[in-house]
Amino acid sequence: MLPVAKVGSVLPACDGYVMRLRNGGYVTELVVNNEVIPLLARSRSNDTGASGTRGIPQVPGVMRMLDHPNIVKLYETFEDLRNVYLVMELCTGGELFERIAEVGNFTEKVAARLVRQMISPVYYMHSRGVVHRDLKPENFMFSNPRDVTEASLKIIDFGVSKRIAPGQVLRTRACTPYYVAPEVLSSKYTNTCDMWSIGVIAYILLCGSPPFYGENEMEIIRRVRRGSFEFDLPAWTTVSTEAKDLIEKLLVLDPSRRLTAEQALHHPWIDSLAPGASVKTISPGALVNLNNFNKQNKLKRMALTVIARQIPEDSIEELRQMFSALDKNGDGTLTVEEISKGFELVGMDVPDHFSEYVANIDVGGSGVVDYSKFLAATLDKKHYIQEAVCWYRGLGSH
Repeated sequence: MLPVAKVGSVLPACDGYVMRLRNGGYVTELVVNNEVIPLLARSRSNDTGASGTRGIPQVPGVMRMLDHPNIVKLYETFEDLRNVYLVMELCTGGELFERIAEVGNFTEKVAARLVRQMISPVYYMHSRGVVHRDLKPENFMFSNPRDVTEASLKIIDFGVSKRIAPGQVLRTRACTPYYVAPEVLSSKYTNTCDMWSIGVIAYILLCGSPPFYGENEMEIIRRVRRGSFEFDLPAWTTVSTEAKDLIEKLLVLDPSRRLTAEQALHHPWIDSLAPGASVKTISPGALVNLNNFNKQNKLKRMALTVIARQIPEDSIEELRQMFSALDKNGDGTLTVEEISKGFELVGMDVPDHFSEYVANIDVGGSGVVDYSKFLAATLDKKHYIQEAVCWYRGLGSH
């Protein structure tokens, strides 16, 4: 059912778009000129349930705050009297554990790379006052069907995510038993609950079994509350002490002693086995494109940023790797220093007044460059023409 009350627009107002709905494997799909876009419908009856587990109206607001290569993009929202519709980025690579099961054997280095891709967006969310509250394997999908060593991993579901102020304590129990932090069960927790969940996922990824197993939900919850676990399965005999150390520091009963996302990103296991992409992925053409972007007027730069958010992941894989290479601290944004150092490391001359270039990329004036702004500045013009020719023409040449 198409929504009767539209909030914003999914696509630029151009002639020639043919839209229809069809059922997809995970969600309803909106098909636009044979391009598939996921359309997630959530019932308004779940707006403020007694359990507080689905605050649908706040989901679009939370997702619009987030712009990170490991977070699924929200393109637009629609609504009617019964549903809120979220037009999402299409991820075609399958769920985390499904793909791992298909692969069979994989190295600890691959596991570390995947865990890093879970921690990095959580660090980004926490720094922006967002707590996810329901991190689990089903909420991570690969962007495309490429090998798991190449495809990017994305958080896809923000149904129970919430904005949280510094020091704020949450009391709503929103959880999945295997992955829930003990303090959530006690209805007194902060954003550190997300790090416990990542610890559980990492544990399962490395040995194939959960750290807190039970025959039923009550038994699982009882063991989670107790918080004791072992590395006693045969699979752990070949796992490094560094990996075990990270898990031990994430699955800590006392949230104040648990690693933060920032600390976890710099843990020796992540640093040694899953560093950011090599700086050699930086393309000389990127600086040329950045220079051209710098010459555009502010309106056009803003429009190109909007278009960049809608370009398919497969078309920007090299730039995604470049962004990761430049983002040395893993916070999901780039500073002037990070960008200039990256170009210097590959022997590229950084122009005079480079900080002014970056300031022009930073259309919103936040002081840093987020993912979509980086894409807008470094994409070749042919991508814009191919993906949104009507936008580009409509903006004029000045």
